[in-house]
Amino acid sequence: MNKIDIQNKINEIENWLKKYDAKRKEVKKELVALKYDLYNILALDKKQQPKPDISFLDDAEDF
Repeated sequence: MNKIDIQNKINEIENWLKKYDAKRKEVKKELVALKYDLYNILALDKKQQPKPDISFLDDAEDF
């Protein structure tokens, strides 16, 4: 390989790394958004679940 071939290969690799890094950041943002959506769905599910019946605790003082 001569000097020009090596420089071209370096440029090719640097360009690939820039594209890879940009794509990685894009995917990371999407992953964070999905995690946030999942968190909100789980929080909403908890709110919609019926509260447990703990009325029996009121009678505990009788014992």
